[in-house]
Order: sequence, then structure tokens, then C-alpha cells
Amino acid sequence: MRQSRKLWQFIFNSFRAAHLCAAGIACLINRIKKPLVTVGVDGSVYRFHPNFGRIMNAKISELVEKQYRVCLFSGYA
Repeated sequence: MRQSRKLWQFIFNSFRAAHLCAAGIACLINRIKKPLVTVGVDGSVYRFHPNFGRIMNAKISELVEKQYRVCLFSGYA
């Protein structure tokens, strides 16, 4: 039971972190008002978490106005 609770905490903390990052990026993109924006992303959570990038991309797409396109770029191969 305790291990299950820890797993759910990890999952929801990951979702919350990805959504908070996405909200900040989306806000800036909507203010910049350029049709295509590339955002450089760095950090071990983005790089190693199995779903963080996917969650963040989905939330950014949801929050950014439809006329803008966003490309997240990580310098790691």
C-alpha cells in the first residue's frame, strides 16, 4: 500500500512539474507572437524522465494559441 502511494505521488508530481513548465513557456510564446518558436530545453528531468517531454509538449499545444508553432529542442542526442 505504501509503495503504491509513493508511485502515485511520483506520477502526479511529474505531471504537475511538466504542466508548470509548459504554462511558463506557453505564456511567453503567446506574448512573443511569432509564428514559429524554438525553445531550448535542458535538465535531467526532461532528459531522463520517460514521459516528461511528452506531457510538456501536450500541455504547451493545449495552452498556446493555434496560430503559433512550438518546437522544443534538447541539445542531447
